[in-house]
Amino acid sequence: MGTSYPCLRHGEAFQALKGVQLAAVADPNDKRRKEFVRKFGAMEEYLDYHDMLAKAKLDAVVIGLPTGMHAQACMESFDAGLHVMCEKPPTTTTGEMTRVARKAQQSGLTYMFCRQFRFSNASLRARELASSGRLGKVYHADAKWVRTRFLPTGAGSWRVSRKEGGGVLLDLGIHAIDEAWFVLGCPRPVEVMAGLHCAFSHFAARGQDYSADDATVGMIRFENGATLHFAVSFSLNWPGTLPLTSDGKPMNAELRETMIYGTHGGAQICNGNGGQQIISLRRGVRLCPIPAWQPTGDTAPVPMFVRQAKDFLRAIREGVTPTNSAEQAVMLMQMLDALRKSGDTRRSVRIRKFEQRNAFPAFAH
Repeated sequence: MGTSYPCLRHGEAFQALKGVQLAAVADPNDKRRKEFVRKFGAMEEYLDYHDMLAKAKLDAVVIGLPTGMHAQACMESFDAGLHVMCEKPPTTTTGEMTRVARKAQQSGLTYMFCRQFRFSNASLRARELASSGRLGKVYHADAKWVRTRFLPTGAGSWRVSRKEGGGVLLDLGIHAIDEAWFVLGCPRPVEVMAGLHCAFSHFAARGQDYSADDATVGMIRFENGATLHFAVSFSLNWPGTLPLTSDGKPMNAELRETMIYGTHGGAQICNGNGGQQIISLRRGVRLCPIPAWQPTGDTAPVPMFVRQAKDFLRAIREGVTPTNSAEQAVMLMQMLDALRKSGDTRRSVRIRKFEQRNAFPAFAH
């Protein structure tokens, strides 16, 4: 469903795997839909995804619609008997994600939310370093994804509309938070504090709904005592890591980085893929590149979108829980909901354990 940039990457990933056929596509935009078909070969075309669910012979579906449509599309796909891989954020609220998770469980179908950066070399290796104890006790993470200026308009204008599920917290924030949370081992969140800012609406196009956060900073505390600090922005008046231009020309910088801190060392992930291990010494630290992740059976480097697609297919074929599970999607939405509430109320927000148990009893621990 949809032919946006992520859908193109998912199409490439599934097309690269044996035993998979791209059978149908749904998008009301004729130009984008036709380009999708030209890229991936003949398949059934639909303007409305409802028609695709009713008429096409499918086993699974990838949902790449605007965030506000995710929950309903997931539920309708389960009703059609299809396994679901859904773009991030999973839904717009914890309540929506809880209903999706319940529906998947009741139907016996696989649900997986998309977070391809979990499958990057650096993220997988950093998670291995943390879980193996080589970093000692991992107690803190710091994640950033900041841009100097990003002003979505046209088809992407929903990204700055709070009513349509937009905002940098749900867009870039979910990447920054989840990458660090994944490396930490996905501990249960217990408390958050955040500041949400809508600072650049004066640059919005005429008539555009620019009501969502374009800069968000926050802190998350987990049940095991670890903490996570993050900062994300669509637009920020900062010079980046490049020298300021002297000729007065506009510059647009971007930084994406995740730092993991342990008692015996740390890890740095840069731009979602490259990174380095930080080894603790008595009088400082030593740095070394994080080696490429090469699981048994892989004879060549595997792109992260392909690894994610393989994980989804494995979950379907073997009946196992995918790496990006419905349980984690519920906890992720709990964090995002609590962070938005904290930003609105300007107070810290607790995530009580019984809320997760009552919301989805099957996920109680």
